[in-house]
Amino acid sequence: MLKEGETSVNAYLPSGVWYDFWTGSQIVSSGQHFLFEADLQSIPVHVRGGSIIPMKSSETTTVATRKNPFQILIALDTTDAASGSIYIDDGEDLEVGKQSVHVSFTFSGSKLTPTIIQSNYNGDNDNLNVQQVTILGLRKAPVSVTVPGSQAHLSYNANSKILVIQLKTPVPIHSLNLALKDGDYE
Repeated sequence: MLKEGETSVNAYLPSGVWYDFWTGSQIVSSGQHFLFEADLQSIPVHVRGGSIIPMKSSETTTVATRKNPFQILIALDTTDAASGSIYIDDGEDLEVGKQSVHVSFTFSGSKLTPTIIQSNYNGDNDNLNVQQVTILGLRKAPVSVTVPGSQAHLSYNANSKILVIQLKTPVPIHSLNLALKDGDYE
């Protein structure tokens, strides 16, 4: 917004599926401009379909933030697929890559699969745990989800096509394998 008192912004979204970061609502763009409400309390943020974004809740310090578990946001594209990666270091060593882990993720069909690109992290493994996975644009609720090393609680909203998976026991980010179970997904 460039002028005082404006409450909306005209923004261009390239062609594809997009999701409102705050609500998960889906927008299909053919490469066009959209008018979004925007004020001091609501900033329009959109996630491109096909993206996987690892996140953590923030705290007042980076040390405290590192102790929070990860939340993985999966925004499906038109083929029900997504990919992303994360690089994590110990936050202390000045040498890049010395104490780090680099993981890429793919979600295709019904499975989330991590691939370890680099792993020489010797820090606190609790800093690498995942507690929640959210999938945007999932067309149908799964009957169950398999996550080795944890039980999962599912919450699916058919109207918004959002699945939230809460893991009873946190799982390390580099070993987070997830499989949706249903006749259509298996």
